[in-house]
Amino acid sequence: MLRLARVLVMIAIAWAIVGGRARAQVEGEDEVEDEDEGVYSATGVAERPIAAGSELDPTASATVISMDARPRTVEALDETLLEAPGARTRRTGAFGGFTTLSLRGADAEQTSVLLGDIPIASPDGSAFDLGSIPTWLLSRVEVFRGGSPAWLGAGAIGGALRLVPRDDPGEHESGSLTYGTFDLVQGRAAASAGNERLHVTSAGGLTSFGGAFPYVDDGRTALDPSDDVTRARQGADFLEGAAMLHARGRLDQTRLEGALLLTDRTGGFSPPPTRFADTVLTHRSSLRVLGGASLLYEDTDRLRLQLAIGLGVERRQVSDPLAQVGQLPRAADDLLYRLTARAAGTVRALDWLDLTLVASYTHESIAPSDVLAAVAPSPSARDSAAATLEARAFGSIGDARYELRPSGRVEVLDAHLFDLAEGHLNEAHATTLVVPTGRLGLVLEPIRGVAIAASGFAAARPPSLVELFGDRAYLTGNAALRPEISFGGDGGVVLAGVLGPLAGTLDVRGFASHVTDLVRYVRTEQFQYTPQNIAQATVAGIESSLVLAIERYVRLNTAFSWLYAIDDSPGGARGNTLPLRAPISLYTRLSAGHGPIGFVDRIEMYGDLDYVAPSFADPANLTIISGRMRFGAGLVVTAFERLVSLEVIVRDVADARGVDVLGMPLAGRSVNVSITVRR
Repeated sequence: MLRLARVLVMIAIAWAIVGGRARAQVEGEDEVEDEDEGVYSATGVAERPIAAGSELDPTASATVISMDARPRTVEALDETLLEAPGARTRRTGAFGGFTTLSLRGADAEQTSVLLGDIPIASPDGSAFDLGSIPTWLLSRVEVFRGGSPAWLGAGAIGGALRLVPRDDPGEHESGSLTYGTFDLVQGRAAASAGNERLHVTSAGGLTSFGGAFPYVDDGRTALDPSDDVTRARQGADFLEGAAMLHARGRLDQTRLEGALLLTDRTGGFSPPPTRFADTVLTHRSSLRVLGGASLLYEDTDRLRLQLAIGLGVERRQVSDPLAQVGQLPRAADDLLYRLTARAAGTVRALDWLDLTLVASYTHESIAPSDVLAAVAPSPSARDSAAATLEARAFGSIGDARYELRPSGRVEVLDAHLFDLAEGHLNEAHATTLVVPTGRLGLVLEPIRGVAIAASGFAAARPPSLVELFGDRAYLTGNAALRPEISFGGDGGVVLAGVLGPLAGTLDVRGFASHVTDLVRYVRTEQFQYTPQNIAQATVAGIESSLVLAIERYVRLNTAFSWLYAIDDSPGGARGNTLPLRAPISLYTRLSAGHGPIGFVDRIEMYGDLDYVAPSFADPANLTIISGRMRFGAGLVVTAFERLVSLEVIVRDVADARGVDVLGMPLAGRSVNVSITVRR
């Protein structure tokens, strides 16, 4: 209750800061251009190729997803990311469960996550839990696959996910209430106020999820249905509060921006189906504070300087007194910290050449505690420093425009770690690593609306703290892990244009990489995962996306991915498919809208399909995770000059259910109804 009270106080403060007289948004404000557009890639220069996907770096494989006026209610971030080809999310459990992102078959830890320009990977350096970020706190989502812009300073193997905080234009206030299947209740509010000099946006909300959805327990006898029993899932409930405060100010050529995000979740912890119990005593909670501030100076198109700092703090508690989830009784109370500072600058060296330098420092630490442990665990810490240098050559040959971006990055890590695994508790590990990465990107636009892009990279990733120590529940650590090394590249074509009322974009890419010392998670008989290094692996594939729109009436979004991920290690798994890599995934959504009709401003309906092919849960390819095909549908009605809107969404219409990556049952058909009032 104390945590819940803190969240409510935070929301009240944020509301008070930006409260006051407000006005309703006009129709065009949903598509107001962000002030950053056109700045990052060329420090204000308009010569960049326009058909490629990203303003930050048109040579990168990127997808930008706007969060404005999306026809979804209680949408989770993993659902939003379905629109990005090559991006697959992995959720453990039902709505709100721990969710990670895999880009082009890379592990979740190989993806960097940023809040604006500030890295916000989990304080333990692990894969970021996308389930902890409500989508209504964001303005847009940017997915960079196979390489990220040098300005972001992220040297990840898989790519980067950039979450741009909500920054509503003008002044307004809104509130919404949602009720759904499995006792899902959500209330949220947002407010925005200010002018060009100073503007503040806040949003906050509470979500409660009962999580007692039905599933079939086959008693671990899949071929014998006679002992199948339908049960209600237990321990999947949670109560979460979330609040965000985003402020920006501008004085002449200087821009100051800051964001603060607070999430507080408490709830049950579902045991594996094989450990069914009438009473579930397992419990977990997490209080997380993420924040950052940046100071940006721009001198027309000649100079751009930025100083930024980010801080992540998390208190993670897991109570499992009867070992219903883990192997031993546990009452963990861990504190995790992550501090990041960065300085970046871009200078126009020549009329056709920009130079960018990014330097960053990161400190990570974990202070574990477990009152049920026989020996008190020791704290661990890791420091890292990185420097990135990029050259950007650009220009035109006749009507054709081009851009070339070579970059290099070096990261040095110094770690003093103590093992948390049973049987190895407090074993010391001290390491110093030098991790180099590099990338060369090229994009050519021979005619307007057609871009040909290609890139090659060499990347490396040290193991995260959660890989080294586990999460005290489903993940067990391995302090002997080595860094991953990867070499690869991609290439493709982007077409964008307008033909009468029809506008569209087609993006087709191919990619391939070779990874050594790849960290993989192996599922144990206790429904837990432990990370291991495999000698080497080859990952290749094809990805494509298609967006078509007929003005404001019809819109089609399609994302397709084909993945080839093979274990090349000389051991027994050689030639097998890597675990948790589905070879085919497809998502498509068709929406149609019309209006105004009387007092109704707009009526919009949509249907979507999400297909994921079967994959393997283990390196030996003996345990199959069944494929799934899910259908969804939705309706959005906006009325009274956009002051009121009603949204209805049906997920998994055919009640396909299925299981997650840990073999845990997923919820089936659900219905959510939401009403929003603006003023």
